[in-house]
Amino acid sequence: MGRPLDQEDQALRACRAALLQRDALESLNRRFAGMKLPPLSMRIGLNTGDAIVGNLGSAKRFDYTVIGDTVNLASRLEGLNKFYKTAIMASEATAMECSEAVAFRELDLVAVKGKEKPVRVFEVVALQEDLPPELAARNREFARALELYRQGDLAEAAAGFAALLEKFPHDGPTETFLGRCRRFRDDPTLPRDPVFRPDSK
Repeated sequence: MGRPLDQEDQALRACRAALLQRDALESLNRRFAGMKLPPLSMRIGLNTGDAIVGNLGSAKRFDYTVIGDTVNLASRLEGLNKFYKTAIMASEATAMECSEAVAFRELDLVAVKGKEKPVRVFEVVALQEDLPPELAARNREFARALELYRQGDLAEAAAGFAALLEKFPHDGPTETFLGRCRRFRDDPTLPRDPVFRPDSK
């Protein structure tokens, strides 16, 4: 249930903490821009499940930490953000725990190293109570284009992603999938695997 204290809403707390970090970094980068300093970036991976928690190590090196498959997947999700130009990525397990309180955007099915089955991954967008109407609409349009992409209707999917990119010019996931649609269109010999298999961390 949580360590060192029991917490019934761990997934929600994790999402809320990640969103607060994202907002704090955006505020800091605005200050940096005024000082003509380069912006900072971050990536966060969230997963929910069992883990080994406590003081681990040896007599010479002793740390309070977490280990296990759940932790490893969270680490993989952190790295996967770069493929979608997102900041906060969550597993399906986390999304299922708190979808009533947190707005997620489904991104992809990913073959993560060390996992036999593909993992469904989501972007953490906002708390439901803070979700602007334009982002709610964006999520719905993205979901429709993503479904067309998965059905193999690349022309309609590309049109949907292109229209969405006009409204949100710097939306990383939309750019990613529009690029995939165009690559498949330009080279019909490319295998269309519904599962994304990253060639690097």
